[in-house]
Amino acid sequence: MKLKTILQKLYRHIRLLVVVAVVMVAAYVSIGREFMPAVSGYTSFFENQIYESTGLPVQIDSMSGSFDGFNPILQLNNLSLLLGGDSEQANDSVLQMGSAHIVVDMPRSLWERRWVLQEFNIDGLAFNLAQDEQGIWQVAGLSGSGGGNIDLETLYQTFLRVSRLDLESVAINARNQAGELFVIENGTAVIQNRASEHYLHVDANLQQLDEPLRLSLELSGNRLASASGRVHLDIPQADYSTLVRGMSLADLELATFLGGGEFWLGLDSGQVQSITSDITMQ
Repeated sequence: MKLKTILQKLYRHIRLLVVVAVVMVAAYVSIGREFMPAVSGYTSFFENQIYESTGLPVQIDSMSGSFDGFNPILQLNNLSLLLGGDSEQANDSVLQMGSAHIVVDMPRSLWERRWVLQEFNIDGLAFNLAQDEQGIWQVAGLSGSGGGNIDLETLYQTFLRVSRLDLESVAINARNQAGELFVIENGTAVIQNRASEHYLHVDANLQQLDEPLRLSLELSGNRLASASGRVHLDIPQADYSTLVRGMSLADLELATFLGGGEFWLGLDSGQVQSITSDITMQ
């Protein structure tokens, strides 16, 4: 008799919990569907959230929101990351993105107690590279010293929050000391994170060549300083004089480079363990 009474009470409690859970989920979905269209007025809030995640100031021209199942969806238009931290140098110091489509994985975010993105699609990414007086290439507008430096570990942790990141229509404009321009265009990139395994694959065209440049990276580890894996770079045969002019190799100043090849790099616990290359020069 006592067992039957206990089971009846347990059944009533479970039924009550199920009813409460259903009501809470229904309320969450209903409130979410009502609230998401109103995010267009919260651009400053999301700019601050991105800054806290990446350490980079950001500007968003406009945004909209919607809801799919349990997951909020954000559409960001004309997004700019101010790498130099100075809006007055916006022409040189920004990563420009035509649009970004973000889907938040709400169940995983609640479980892991941090924001986890199910999808992150960026279309129309463009930025500039500039060669300094020492022949070193860097993102235009960034200084080797000062507050514009990027924390690579912070960026690495930011990418780990995304289950999958897709980049489309990527363009890079590289201008050397002499003002000569080298263009990388029609670039695509895919980043995937599965537990402690991380993958990156990049395809891009160099100066309108038919054969693409390909980069693949496979890493394991949730910290860049302790990551292990391998990197493969396949560079098509072309004239890269614009990129190497002004650079030095073994105290020799480079002026021209016509060729291509493949490179393999091995990492172990954040340290380079091996470098292999197969280069063809014309």
